[in-house]
Formats: sequence, structure tokens, C-alpha cells
Amino acid sequence: MAWTPLPNRLFACIDIETSGLDPDTNEILEFAGKLIRPWDFAVIDEIHFRVKPLHIETAHPKALEVNGYTPEKWADAIEPAEAAERIAKFCEGAVILGHNPRFDLMFIEALLKRYHIEKRIDYHVVDTVTLAVEHLVPLGLDSVSLVNVCKFLGIPNDDAHTAMGDVNRCLQVYQKLARATWWDRWRWGHLRLKSRG
Repeated sequence: MAWTPLPNRLFACIDIETSGLDPDTNEILEFAGKLIRPWDFAVIDEIHFRVKPLHIETAHPKALEVNGYTPEKWADAIEPAEAAERIAKFCEGAVILGHNPRFDLMFIEALLKRYHIEKRIDYHVVDTVTLAVEHLVPLGLDSVSLVNVCKFLGIPNDDAHTAMGDVNRCLQVYQKLARATWWDRWRWGHLRLKSRG
């Protein structure tokens, strides 16, 4: 792929669901992403699939409960080697956007290494956690989980802890916070005070 100047790069908003918190022993179970133009938020491409776990015995029960894993739901899951190829191709050349995307990237990089895929994921990252800390914590937000940020901003938490649901909500958070003005911050703070009565 030809080199693209940073101002012209697309953003790959990504999210994964995993079988636990350790990329050395746990696995990616689901991946979703939307490729967007950051200057007008237009969606250029999207991808979503479940990944077949090869070592479900290493999964943490709470992780499986949170992401709704069952063998029946994962009956059409793709092999991890194919998932690695598809993720690398989708993210190639894009700036990564996500809610704490370093977590997702740890798992993705471990997956690519496991299957000897040489494509490099761009180190440029936009983290909506950072945006929430900057814009919302001063207004009283006390947890920057995606669920809490969405509640604060009035974004419905439908499909929480599904990969595509989290991608869609992350994009809404990004759209609200990336270009936030002092007026937006005043309005969010005012609405929060009103809701507290």
C-alpha cells in the first residue's frame, strides 16, 4: 500500500470482544470495524465477524458472560488465521480509533504475530477515553467506561459489549467530543446539574 500523508488518512474505528484480559493466553472472539473519513465522519467500509476460539478452556467465565459467547452463536465463526488476515487488511494504512484501543491492539498484535503476518498496524491512535477525560471529567464524569461516557452524553447503550455495538457507540462519542467547543462543555455541565435536581 502506498504511503498516505497523515491529514489524508482514514480512521479505522475498531473493537474486539475477547475470552479474557491476557493476550498471551486469551483469544479474540469477535471483531468489528468501520472505516471513516475523519473530516466528515462518512463511513467508507465496515467489517464484522466472530472468531472461532481454539482454546476455550482458557477463557474467563466472566468474559464469556459479558460478550454472550455460546457455541451456537459462534457456529459460523471464522478461523483465527483468516481473522488475522482480514484484520490486518482492514486496518492497513488507517489511524486507529477506539475506546481504550491499546487493549484491542495488544490482542491484534499478538494474533498477527501468532500467524506470522508482517503487516504493521499504524501507531497513530485516537482514544476516546482521552477525549472523555479532557472534556467530561471536569464536568463530573467519574468513570470513563464507554457505557458511562455514553450515559453522560445521552447516547443509548444498545448492544453494549458487542463488537459492532461498541464501534457504533464509540463513533458517536468521537463525533460529539472530537470537535467539542466551550459551549458544548457548558451545555453538558448544565444538563448534568439539572438532572441532579
